[in-house]
Amino acid sequence: MNNASHSNLPDFVESEIDLEFALDAHSIAIFEWNARTGILTWAPGSEERLGQAAGTVKHHDDWSKITLPEDLPSVLQTLETAIASRAKQFSFSFRVRDANNNIRAYEGSSRCIWGEDGELDKTVSVAVDVTSNFEIRRALNASHDQFQSVLETSPTALIITDDRGVVLTFSRAAEHLFGHASADVVGRHFNMLTDQKVKLLLTATRRRPGQMHLLSALRADGKTAPVEVSVHEFGAHGPRLFTIFLRDVTERFEAERRLDALRDELAHTARLNTMGEVSAGIAHELNQPLTAMTNYLAAARNTIRGGEAEDGHIERLIDLASEQALRAGDIIRKMREFLSRGEIDQQPHPISDLIHEAVSLTSLGGQKPIFDLELSIPDSLPKVMVDKIQIQQVLVNLIKNAVEELSTNPTSCPKVWISAKQSSPRQICVSVEDNGPGLPASLLDHFYEPFTSTKPNGMGLGLSISRRIIEAHGGSLVGENRNSGGATFRFNLPISKKDEAT
Repeated sequence: MNNASHSNLPDFVESEIDLEFALDAHSIAIFEWNARTGILTWAPGSEERLGQAAGTVKHHDDWSKITLPEDLPSVLQTLETAIASRAKQFSFSFRVRDANNNIRAYEGSSRCIWGEDGELDKTVSVAVDVTSNFEIRRALNASHDQFQSVLETSPTALIITDDRGVVLTFSRAAEHLFGHASADVVGRHFNMLTDQKVKLLLTATRRRPGQMHLLSALRADGKTAPVEVSVHEFGAHGPRLFTIFLRDVTERFEAERRLDALRDELAHTARLNTMGEVSAGIAHELNQPLTAMTNYLAAARNTIRGGEAEDGHIERLIDLASEQALRAGDIIRKMREFLSRGEIDQQPHPISDLIHEAVSLTSLGGQKPIFDLELSIPDSLPKVMVDKIQIQQVLVNLIKNAVEELSTNPTSCPKVWISAKQSSPRQICVSVEDNGPGLPASLLDHFYEPFTSTKPNGMGLGLSISRRIIEAHGGSLVGENRNSGGATFRFNLPISKKDEAT
């Protein structure tokens, strides 16, 4: 109905019509409750706005039947309190089931009218349909309950801060990680929990959201613990907040430390095993310079006794004896360095020196080699940044494997090739090849696994340890069979930075 349709009606009639439109538009119900009789009187359309048929809610008992049982005690308690305090008005809220069995929520207020006898005579009430707001609040409460459940049960520590780094939320797991109660942390700055400034962390988060960071957590007992941290920013349409997830990685770090120690022990055992296999050759190699030194000194002594020494002859004999003593000392030095269990020490080294010393270590014993050895190492190669002892261990293992394959499976012209070349501006590629029987096809995919060996009494650790050493230097170790027979092993080593090609 528009204004033209009732423009000739009296003003009071137009006002009532406009009021009904307004009440209906905002789902407002107006009713009166007679406190002495319990009778309810409704303004036109009000019962329908509660989802009820007109004339069906005539008494307080009728209203009690349509009100949800869980809401009724609260409304009655509110009414009793208002009567006891002789209040002028009071507020209330309740939910009802409409004719379609849907739940609808209402909030309202009542004006109390008292009789001359001091008793409550009646109330005049207004109730507004707030179903949509109620559903929103219920969803928010459910979301809040779920969030609280996450805070209480999540094994990952969770902290929420504002953009200044002030802690707003501190989960149960965070309490366990840091040893602080939530009440002692909320409202304080995040910096109390770590030795890294929170601004640096938040700045890094904006640049690379969700990236894992490693921090040192400061516990309440004064101890520190390594933690992995992931930070996520939210609040695009309001205050910026940061959710910080933290996971204690102390056990993982300790396991990695133990694993590193075990690897070092295995590497040391492998070096001892290598030296044990050539111990007879080492004794023979030391015997040569010692015997020569004895002979030179004996010749010098006899010359002195005979009194027929030529000028400088005795000095030459002593110099020759001294050279043999130095040679014996050099053999012992190489053995001690190779067997050393010292810390990793990466330094610039000429790759040619490492290869020649490794060849020397594998040929101790002085017997005539059963194979031809060909070296291809350009003098112009830059130095490599490596741990000398570890790379010698790799070279010794690869050379020794090649020699053993040639010894147990002889060919007409056994040969070993060792070469080095610059494969990229930052890497040197070293290869060890032989023309033996090659690698068994059944073991090609398993050669780098510990305890895999082609030797009847082999430990199966050499290639596994060698691969880990090369990977620790940023390279890779690859083995394959040659088309013409035999096997090839290649690995890359980093060039010393000051020698890198520009």
